[in-house]
Amino acid sequence: MKPTASNSSLEKKEEAKLSNSILLDSLREKGISDLETFVERNIQAHTESQAQPLVTLFPETQDMSPEYAITEIVFSSKAATQAKEITHNSPKMPFVLGNSYYKPSEISKFNGRRVHFVWDRNMIQNGFLRVVTDRDEYRAFLAGSVQPKSTESTEYIPYSHVPGAGHTFYQHINFGGYVLNLAYRHAYPDLTKVTMSGFWFWATSWNDQISSLKTGSGPAVLWEHIMNPYPAGASMTVGANTNIPWIGSAWNDRISCITAS
Repeated sequence: MKPTASNSSLEKKEEAKLSNSILLDSLREKGISDLETFVERNIQAHTESQAQPLVTLFPETQDMSPEYAITEIVFSSKAATQAKEITHNSPKMPFVLGNSYYKPSEISKFNGRRVHFVWDRNMIQNGFLRVVTDRDEYRAFLAGSVQPKSTESTEYIPYSHVPGAGHTFYQHINFGGYVLNLAYRHAYPDLTKVTMSGFWFWATSWNDQISSLKTGSGPAVLWEHIMNPYPAGASMTVGANTNIPWIGSAWNDRISCITAS
């Protein structure tokens, strides 16, 4: 998604040579007519684009391990209450919950409830997404990912466990394009406000742009919708120490919020 001003002077004259008058006209359309307002808006945009410490957003996670902190965020009662307003979009793959298999369209059965997908490489290779709704099962999945794994698969990074290491997200598959870094135990509550490329108010955001990623020493949760005030919509949890060269049709260009521990 590209959050640009609709029908602005800048868009109408995008083929024209950039000039002072074009920039000024576009700024006025955004309600900016003086230098003071311009500076205020830039400071606001810069502040909103920064990653936030997880403990600032979720104080209850202060003394929790990475697995417990993420579990608390995903399964919090406040988030569950907010989820009552959710109507889920159909995933592009069928999914499995426990011993039950569902068609993509059957996601509607979970409207009004959180749907927590987890990145299970074996299931995805077999054409299915895995859904976890039990808190203990979810925490066990996270705990199993914290230690690095030696495997022939390129999905995991063997022998690279670095305590406190952050996460890296990429615009394109195979770790290409623009790069977005996220520190350990931080979050991007709203990727529509995080600039990927462009110029100030006419920038392209990171919303719905991520196609590949590398997680660090803790798990990362990719959310379908922005945090308002809690993460909303379906989520995909990726365990620690994981390389994903392409997040595939499962979650490609679908991420609007990231919480990481």
